[in-house]
This record gives sequence, C-alpha cells and structure tokens, in this order.
Amino acid sequence: MTPVPEVDLTDPEVLRDPFTAYGRARERAPLARLLIPGLGPIWALARHDDARSMLADARFELTADSFMRPQVPDDCLPYMRTMSEMSGPEHARLRQLVAPAFTPRRAAEFRPRIEALVEALLDDLLDDLPAQADGGRVDLLRHFARPLPMDVICALVGIPEQDRPRWREWGATVAAGAGQDFARAIPGIMAGAADAVAAARAGHSGHSDEPGECWASWCASRPKTGTG
Repeated sequence: MTPVPEVDLTDPEVLRDPFTAYGRARERAPLARLLIPGLGPIWALARHDDARSMLADARFELTADSFMRPQVPDDCLPYMRTMSEMSGPEHARLRQLVAPAFTPRRAAEFRPRIEALVEALLDDLLDDLPAQADGGRVDLLRHFARPLPMDVICALVGIPEQDRPRWREWGATVAAGAGQDFARAIPGIMAGAADAVAAARAGHSGHSDEPGECWASWCASRPKTGTG
C-alpha cells in the first residue's frame, strides 16, 4: 500500500515553493495529509477528478459545523462567518447582491487597474534590483507573485494605497494558517475592512457604473435585495 504523503505547511521549503510540494504529493497518492499548526492533520484530495467527485457528493456539503473557529477576539467571531456557511434565503440574498459585481463585463472593466498594479510591481522590482538580486537572480515569487493578489484585492475593495503594505503582511499571516500571529491579524483586518466600507458609503453619491469603481463602492450604491 502506498503511504500517504504529508505536507508540512510550516516547512520553509513548502512555503518557498508550495507548488512543487503539492505536485510531489499528487504524484505519490490521490490523498495527502496536511500538517497545520494549531489544527492538527487535515486530509486533502490531491487530484482533480477526485476533488470534483467529492465536491459533487452531498455527504460533503459545507455547513456551519464544517469550520473550525480560530482563536480570535469574541467581537470578531461574527465576521468570520462566510457565505460558504450560509444556506437558503440568507445565502440567496447575499449572492444576489454581489453576483452582478463579478460579471465578465465588470471583470473586463477592472482589467486596466490590474495591469497597472502589475506594471507598478515590475517597476519597483527593477528599481530595487540591486538590493533584491541574489547572484544575478530575483525571487519573483517573493517580490511579485505573493504581493500581487493582495494588491488586487485591496484595489477591488477600495483599500487606500498607503495601507496596502500592511494588508500584504496580514494576507501572508492568514495564508500561513492558525496561531498567535493569525489571531493578532484578524482584528486589524476587520477594522480595515470596516473603514473601507464606511469610506465607500460616505464617498458614494448615487449610482455609478464607471470602470474601475471599487467593489465596496459599487455594492454600497445598490439597494438591498431579497429578504433579510
């Protein structure tokens, strides 16, 4: 019997190049065991067909009981609940509210802002090349691939540019999993998100479909739909 491969998510080599670690696990077996601090081992399907089968199996339906709550302040717990945990009218109401913000047309309208973020990161990388280069090489994962997703999220929800370095740090902490750093990051994320929503509500006047408008402003301009 083929032993189940383990992937330690605290291993520096895994953090440096997770894709290689996952690829090796996938080649060895269809099932892997992920080692996550504070959560214990978690089973993961490593192959596409198996994952599709599981997602279509009603026995694996996500519910509120499917999630383990991290150790965060009590006032943050209500905001840790996501749409994945909701069902029925509650889920339908929120999905109806946000779905129009993610249409192909709106994604295309946001493309120039993403391109600008990519160009800015590449410019920064070139400007700091002597300091970042190691033996004539630059780690694109560290200096480009990791900050880009959080920069896009920040632009999408309206986080001011001057606050984005802090959000990069929070994003890296959350991606690393549970623990004290995770618990310390969550209150800051909640406060920052609340500030972004408040700013969107205060700065929005009327309905706007201008390309590049942030998602928070766009949602703030829409009336509540459905029930609840």
